[in-house]
Amino acid sequence: MDKYEYNLKLDQIKALSAEEGYMSAAEIADSINWNKIKNVNTLVKIGEIYEKAERYQDARDILLMAYDRSPIGRMIIYRLAEVAIKMGDYDAATEYYDEFVEIAPHDDMKYVLRYAIKKGQGASFDELITILEEYKDEEYTEEWAYELAYLYHKAGKADKCIDACDELILWFGDGPYVERALELKMLYQPLTKAQEEKYRRFKAEKEKPAKIKDEAEVTEIGAMEMVKGGEIVHDDVTIPQITVNQEKFNTVNLQQEIAKGMQQIMEAKGKNEVADTMDTIKKIVEDIPYLKLEKEQEEYVQQPEETEHIATDEEIDGSLKLNFKELLGEDADGQMSMVMSEKTQKKSWFKGLSSEFKKIVWPDQMTLVKHSAAVVITSAILGAIIALIDFLVQHGIDILVNLG
Repeated sequence: MDKYEYNLKLDQIKALSAEEGYMSAAEIADSINWNKIKNVNTLVKIGEIYEKAERYQDARDILLMAYDRSPIGRMIIYRLAEVAIKMGDYDAATEYYDEFVEIAPHDDMKYVLRYAIKKGQGASFDELITILEEYKDEEYTEEWAYELAYLYHKAGKADKCIDACDELILWFGDGPYVERALELKMLYQPLTKAQEEKYRRFKAEKEKPAKIKDEAEVTEIGAMEMVKGGEIVHDDVTIPQITVNQEKFNTVNLQQEIAKGMQQIMEAKGKNEVADTMDTIKKIVEDIPYLKLEKEQEEYVQQPEETEHIATDEEIDGSLKLNFKELLGEDADGQMSMVMSEKTQKKSWFKGLSSEFKKIVWPDQMTLVKHSAAVVITSAILGAIIALIDFLVQHGIDILVNLG
């Protein structure tokens, strides 16, 4: 095969793999003698195509060729471990894993490999949870965060499952794993108002489901699977639809209406005008859906009729201040209140600081000693070089002076 024909077939393989036609691409790859190819990246790509076509032995053979040409390539070793896992050869996978850790001890993908090996060997939920918790401390990704939450569910750790789902939803906000986390949480407790709105939006968009990378590695929640496992299957969660005129109950519009009413009160010349304006403000607030109370929950207390009392100017002014403060403290349509306690602000700030502090990765003792030794040795070498240059310059100057 000449170079032109080889390049032509290679382009065909690339085009087919881009369209996920891995079976056809693998058939074209069979017609090429890969023993003569020296390009390691090309061999790795062909190995991935064979793997996607589920021809694992061919994938291993090609990757071993790449390994012979680049024995310290960590991604080649990682691919060999993946293929060995899919072939069910966990002894070989463990050997590749040990070699991968030796070459790249700080690469977080070692946790993914160890998890796949242990899962294939039938390890307990607690052992798998420990691996993913270690991975989470190093790197937090939505794919494995969801897998950890699902493991908590399978292990019967409801509280940890709920916390893991809430954290995933908060950090990533959108995507297929967030939707799954919402559904997983609903097995244990109702969603918050914000989570309900997010879940409704997912269902309302009616978009094609996003394709998840390596779907075989992520476990789906299935009702039949739960029944077969002897688990309790909860009824479907029905979230009631609430129709709200968002334009009417928007915080900005509400503030404008209240401000307009307060301006009318300030310009009012009689008590009747003040009372009418207060009634208007009260009606605006009472129309907000989330501030309405169910009739059966309201308690009415009959007050004895009293003789009409004519309020003084001081009483009216005090009542206005009290009512206006109460209005500003209400939450409408789930929007942020204008009144926030100093204690809440401090608590949120310290909680955020604590969360960020936990993300700091501190070096272990061996790494600290190595880095410190490297700094000391480098400083000593630089000092010696500077001293030598200084001596040579000074000696040269003395020679020039003596010649003069």
